[in-house]
Amino acid sequence: ANYGDYEYSICNHSDTGYNTKDTCIITKYNGSAETVTIPSTINGIKVGVIGDNAFKGNTKIKKVILPDTVIDLQSYAFANCTNLESINTPDSLRVIRSSAFENCTSLTSFDFNKVELVGWYILKNCQSITDMYISGTLKRVGIGAFEQCTNLRTLTFAEGVEIIDAY
Repeated sequence: ANYGDYEYSICNHSDTGYNTKDTCIITKYNGSAETVTIPSTINGIKVGVIGDNAFKGNTKIKKVILPDTVIDLQSYAFANCTNLESINTPDSLRVIRSSAFENCTSLTSFDFNKVELVGWYILKNCQSITDMYISGTLKRVGIGAFEQCTNLRTLTFAEGVEIIDAY
């Protein structure tokens, strides 16, 4: 279905261990705005997931504002958005899947906030990030999470991070 610049579907299962059932999944963004404010609801249904490849390759976007309803950013959700400079991480966000921000070469910082699980290569080749803080709610950092982040100088882990795969 369509809602403005968004294509969406309704999640009919919850495969993450988090309650995303009966929420909207944004499956595609067709707009050209530099600042994108994702709605918290679509037709009265909470937006809980940004789907696989939903924004992938959009070179117009510079800033994304996620609502406090989003729980899950799926694989490649924002990959290759080479002009993306900033995105917020609301308190609701728990899962960031593989390569979600791969090749976002203009992204200058990333706050894991209350995220609990990140997949492989989530920030691969994000060359503009220089400093990063990983909160204690994050239990596992996936393989290659910071691969080719060539300007990353400081990586600080809070107490509580349990598993760091090869990065």
